[in-house]
Amino acid sequence: MRAVEALAIRLKDIDFTVNPTKIHIRKEYSKTRAARDIYISDEATQYLRQWINWKYDNEERSRIRDDDDLVFTVYRTRTPTTVYVKVLSEFQKVLSVVGLDERKDGKLRRRKITLHSFRRFVKTVISDQTNTDYSEWFLGHNKSPYYTKKEPERREIYATKCMKYLTFLDYTTLEAIGKNIESKLSEKEKEI
Repeated sequence: MRAVEALAIRLKDIDFTVNPTKIHIRKEYSKTRAARDIYISDEATQYLRQWINWKYDNEERSRIRDDDDLVFTVYRTRTPTTVYVKVLSEFQKVLSVVGLDERKDGKLRRRKITLHSFRRFVKTVISDQTNTDYSEWFLGHNKSPYYTKKEPERREIYATKCMKYLTFLDYTTLEAIGKNIESKLSEKEKEI
């Protein structure tokens, strides 16, 4: 998602009943002005559930749950663009703290790592694991009249071919992949 698309997600735009979790991107906050549905990893689903539970079940600040609430705000607002400025500022602070706030060559204001860098990473991963048509569909670029997969098929492609490469903190999966690589290396060593 683009940053503003993500910040525009309301509670009712999330469908936890399907696997992988489906997120509806509203057309009024999409660059292409076309609504679309995308999927998030099981890892992202877990953290999204934790955030929503903390937001509404927080003993310090009780909130009344409204399906029209923006997911990533703690204040009553319906406009994600105002939140974007704060998110961008905080993201730049994080980059500075971890020493990754370098500027692009010849650009005084442009950083090497931006919020959009995550979108480029996802595009690359999905293209490598599937194909360009699927990655273009996932990112919400103009649709190809030839790419006509139905929703269950698109969801299955994401779940089987993409999700594991877009998971970062699922240590059980990472350990399993590591053990698999180790066993393959051991087999190669025996062959050699």
